[in-house]
Amino acid sequence: MKRRRIRKVLINPLKSDKSKKPVTVTRNPGIKKRPIASRRSTENSEFVITPALYYNNEDFYNNLPTDDKKIKFLRSLDSYAQHEFNRAKNSGVPTINMVFFGHWGWVFSHMTKIYKEHARGKYQIVSSVWPLKGCDVYQYWRIGNNHSRKFLNGIGLHNKNHESFSKGIQMFHDSPYHESRFNTSFKINFLDSYHSLLCTSKEQYDWVKNNNYHQRPFYAPLGIDNKYKEKPKTSIKGKIKLGFIGRIYGCGFKGENRFIQLASKLDRNKFEFIFLSPNASNVVGKIRNLGFTVTQNSSKSNNFLDTYKSLDVTLILSINEGTPLPLIESLKLGHTVISTNVGEAPVHLEKKYLFNKNGPDVEKIAKVLNNIYDNRDILLKNKSKNVRKVKDLTWKKFSEKTFKVWDKIILEKINTTPMHLNKKHITFLSWHNSLPGFIKSFYNQLSLPKSFISVGHIKPPRLYDKNLMNKNNSFVESDIHKLVKKLKVLGTTHLVVWNGEFNDNERGFQPNYINSIKRYTDIKIVYTEHGWFPQNKTFMIDTEGTNGSSSIAKLKDIPKISSNEDLIKRREYDGMAIDPNERDYIYVPLQLNTDTQIVNHSPFFKDMKDLIEHVAKLFTKKIIIKAHPKDTPANKRRYKDTCKKYPHIKFVDDMNNIGWCKHADRMVAINSTSINEALLYSKPVMTYGINNFYDKGVTYTIKNIEDINYQKDFLYYLPDKERCKNYINFLLSKQFKKDSPNMKKALKYFK
Repeated sequence: MKRRRIRKVLINPLKSDKSKKPVTVTRNPGIKKRPIASRRSTENSEFVITPALYYNNEDFYNNLPTDDKKIKFLRSLDSYAQHEFNRAKNSGVPTINMVFFGHWGWVFSHMTKIYKEHARGKYQIVSSVWPLKGCDVYQYWRIGNNHSRKFLNGIGLHNKNHESFSKGIQMFHDSPYHESRFNTSFKINFLDSYHSLLCTSKEQYDWVKNNNYHQRPFYAPLGIDNKYKEKPKTSIKGKIKLGFIGRIYGCGFKGENRFIQLASKLDRNKFEFIFLSPNASNVVGKIRNLGFTVTQNSSKSNNFLDTYKSLDVTLILSINEGTPLPLIESLKLGHTVISTNVGEAPVHLEKKYLFNKNGPDVEKIAKVLNNIYDNRDILLKNKSKNVRKVKDLTWKKFSEKTFKVWDKIILEKINTTPMHLNKKHITFLSWHNSLPGFIKSFYNQLSLPKSFISVGHIKPPRLYDKNLMNKNNSFVESDIHKLVKKLKVLGTTHLVVWNGEFNDNERGFQPNYINSIKRYTDIKIVYTEHGWFPQNKTFMIDTEGTNGSSSIAKLKDIPKISSNEDLIKRREYDGMAIDPNERDYIYVPLQLNTDTQIVNHSPFFKDMKDLIEHVAKLFTKKIIIKAHPKDTPANKRRYKDTCKKYPHIKFVDDMNNIGWCKHADRMVAINSTSINEALLYSKPVMTYGINNFYDKGVTYTIKNIEDINYQKDFLYYLPDKERCKNYINFLLSKQFKKDSPNMKKALKYFK
């Protein structure tokens, strides 16, 4: 067994905490498939933090037997969080730190998951117990507990320049009128220090505005999950089902006793109760003693949602609440909701269904319920009306309102004064410390003000151009914050990128960087990639993207091109084509599984083995399967073994792509560049992916892979030769020679 490597990680950033010690975290570097953040502490903790435990840890935390173990567990969580942050900070997007000042789970975990879903490609979100130094935005969820008090007091009152405040958002969940849960008196001291306040209810927002506690509060009502959809009901028979949804905390603020008082005023033969709560046994028992049918369920049960949908009336009898979520969920389900005037209830409910939170008259509530029992149509009328009330409450809208504030904070930290006013400045952005070979000549010949920036977070860089990196106008900026600042200081007007679609640790987070630059600047993005005829000696320029994302791919039709360049190019290719001594075959050129063309623009096949098997079963005609020259030996062996299963398939591994294209009867491919070379010879081509040719009438495009008969008709398909000729000439007009590009033509893309 390999010896474990010991790494020390300081996880508690609180300067005021004198008891903190570095946590020793261990991992075995030899176990490659182990999650990067599965770490074991041998000094201060015995916990292994798994991704599942990291994202939802409330139950685990609450079941720990001692405070000492709970503290050790929190330290382990932050050790994991630090590794998550280290991984996130070079991803090309800003890092948002969700700070909980303790464990998190249940609603908090769910909301964080929602944020992450809508933030994909825009932000990296890292949850932690305490703030992680160096993040772009801090969003605080549980201000007021002992951990947060220690942290805030360590910073000091009104220290607005501290990054925890200047880049911080205080998020409200509870009612400010509930002192014990909201920690109102403590929060008031620090409210004006935060950059912004996120209010999830109108009550919170009005409280801040009316008391002038902060100049930048914003109101973002919570959303509703898509799973909450109304259950069709044409009639309501039998007992009226009254429901309570949520946890009971023992302090009485959910109005537990009010449910018992209300039950005493109702007829057990007319009503039944459903408690969707994990800890309502005491209330349930007392209501059962009154003779009522009572069902108790929890959110973890399999039939939770079905039971929830079966309710007729949702009761909210709380003393204080934030929104609450059951209010808007129930409205979305079409339930009639009776509530005290807490949280968002006054925003959504009619006055006849609202009651004073300080002392609701349960006899009046009972009267409303009895009226509903006698007039069942009320429930049906409320159904569609209530659904409409909350139709605009989505998690997407909630997230986007928050994102606007995040961006405001981020932009305030970026220097916006450019050096080159009203002048063009071209910056080339690379994912390694080098330019791709196909645009080096273009870069060297460009006479406009220019610079080169590498986001060299890939260690070590696979490529390194010493001459390029030693120039005064070359920089390395892996942090997106610093990169944007650098672009603004340079006065960059156009950013040249290559490919633009790789999104992984191996090749770089290109879309993330590009999207961040688009979001925080008005810089125009210019995309480059290899050309087509031939690929290794040409390049293309596009203002929208490359391959399946290019402006050519988005064209509905190709403009008419008067040219004989296709004939000249075909003669050139004839000189490179070697006769394979095969005839009457379907040619299938394979691609790399990792190529962005397959990852992003191949809806049916992600592994070439699946393509081979599909084609083999589709046709009985002789098929030539050709390996991609840059594929791995392991993949080539896999594909060769697959081909051996079928007597009508031959596997080849050579460099004679043009020869195979020229002499093929027809071709089947996903979105390979070889398709263009086959069309140069006017070959019938069946395609499964998206690229420049897509829906242009030059290939036999498959949009439904299940229609096998349709695909077999391809054997009788003949292409429109004039369309193919025009398409080829159009591509030829759009490409540039790698070594001697037409600079006048190229500069038209930098207007």
